[in-house]
Amino acid sequence: MRGMDERAGGTGAEEPMTLRQWRDRRALGTAELAAIAGVSKVTVLAIEHGRVTAIKRRTMRRLAAALEVEPADVAEFRRALSGDASADEG
Repeated sequence: MRGMDERAGGTGAEEPMTLRQWRDRRALGTAELAAIAGVSKVTVLAIEHGRVTAIKRRTMRRLAAALEVEPADVAEFRRALSGDASADEG
């Protein structure tokens, strides 16, 4: 996966890009990303707009894989993972 290579500096200390930034970088629309990841467009939009308090690990993995990054490279996923209780198993 290429996430770490594409952030400025590549040191891992930078703030990760948001889901929307990764999606834009990959030139994907919300529907296209959702289809590739096997999630709903509503899910993608809800994550991008901060309307979800818990993101399933499976959803994080699917979206990250569709974007060719690690889940921790996506700001919203890193926040969910750091609070681990909010990241449902699945």
